[in-house]
Amino acid sequence: MRQRREPRFSIGFTRRVPVNSPGVVQPNNLPRSPFSDITATLVRVSDPPAGAEFNEAEEIAYLHAAPVETILGNHLFVLLQVAALRLAETPPNLAAAELVIDTVRAMVNAGGDRLGEHVDLYRNALAEVQQAYVRTKSSSSGS
Repeated sequence: MRQRREPRFSIGFTRRVPVNSPGVVQPNNLPRSPFSDITATLVRVSDPPAGAEFNEAEEIAYLHAAPVETILGNHLFVLLQVAALRLAETPPNLAAAELVIDTVRAMVNAGGDRLGEHVDLYRNALAEVQQAYVRTKSSSSGS
């Protein structure tokens, strides 16, 4: 049985609501999409105060205000933390870690310098997790 360690960070939570529900804000008052009856998953990406309720309008406003490079950088680091957590499981979940690492690598390669001033930090963090993956895989196959 795989043991999971509790994460030391908060990824947030998701809440499924129909897009056309009362109270769901259509960004910039866009016309209704032909896909408006599709269920959307709203994910908290901002840093909420402790005990705060999820407010869709505030979350959408945050997404509009935050630079895309900042949002992508936050997501890259969350994904790298997920990979590290999978490597720390007993036994390590190498397949899950590899999937996350490959996805982050693709995102960093596709975004390149457009990811902004911290792109080298993202590349270094990715390299560290890749090295941890190699070490973990080597020690797992050797035991």
